[in-house]
Amino acid sequence: RIRFGEMGGRDLLRLFSHYDQGDGTISPRDCCKIGQSVGVDGDMVEWYLEGESVVTLEMCHTVVSRCREKLQFCLRQYEVGIKEKTGMSEDLFQHFRSDLITLRSLYYEHEIGEGGDTTTTPTNVEVTFMLKDFGFFSKDLMERRLVESLLNETCARLREEKKISEMDDCPFTFLEFLDLITEVRNVLQEFRQPECQTLFNLYDKDHSGALSIAEISALLSHLGVAPQTRAEQEELAELIMLA
Repeated sequence: RIRFGEMGGRDLLRLFSHYDQGDGTISPRDCCKIGQSVGVDGDMVEWYLEGESVVTLEMCHTVVSRCREKLQFCLRQYEVGIKEKTGMSEDLFQHFRSDLITLRSLYYEHEIGEGGDTTTTPTNVEVTFMLKDFGFFSKDLMERRLVESLLNETCARLREEKKISEMDDCPFTFLEFLDLITEVRNVLQEFRQPECQTLFNLYDKDHSGALSIAEISALLSHLGVAPQTRAEQEELAELIMLA
């Protein structure tokens, strides 16, 4: 809560001031709008404010903080549920935890069969689209060929292990999909390393061997991926703190 106050308090104050009715309060409806603006479900905010006719800044801050905490708790529970359902190891779970919900949702979209059942295991055809959706098919021709080659090699290995004909599509379990993601990341990281080192050296102005926050910001702007919203800025700040 302290960290939220430090990182999001100014945004919350700005939004609150926008809806302020002139007496230091806002309506519950406007508080819901503020919650939605900072990534919180408006219905959850409304539930916390049931019976309230006006909302003060302190109330708004408290409710939004609690909603964020509840959301984070639910996400953590969902992550653990995915781990238990798929039987993944603790190491694999921790390795993919930051992307786990996104990847599971992506896999689930292609797992649903006709009629809404979930008995269809995605094959290499669907996995190709999943890799594209996750951003692994860039505009760089060499990178695309590397990913395609790795996918073909993985399919050949799985077909042999599962005794599947080369003429048939190759099914991927969720864990096999995660293994493929790991291999693709490793291959692309190795391929991009020389370019990354060049960029790092370019923006390491003081030649300290480490980038300051200002240097990281300049580098991200150069790459065209600088955070555009407060939420993105907070996520970047958290990644920097964890590095």
